[in-house]
Amino acid sequence: MPFLVDSVRIELNRRGINIQTIKSTILNVIRNDDGTLVSAFATPEEPNSCREALIFLSVEFHGSIEELLIVIFIPMKGAVDFWVFALLNEYCF
Repeated sequence: MPFLVDSVRIELNRRGINIQTIKSTILNVIRNDDGTLVSAFATPEEPNSCREALIFLSVEFHGSIEELLIVIFIPMKGAVDFWVFALLNEYCF
């Protein structure tokens, strides 16, 4: 999951938002067809499991957290999609 933690940290710093704590981990999860989380502790071998990033932040912020997250993650999705596309084209046959 490239770019996630660094992109969040950089954008918060750019906006002058004090980060008190930042922790992240990758979980193997299973979601049902409508996207509801079924298991957060699946094994990579389980059918339909996929990796998702969990980021925990503790910040001093007074404003719309939803707006801030949209500003950070929408552009990042394009960068990650491009990175995955490039990786797959280079290493998959």
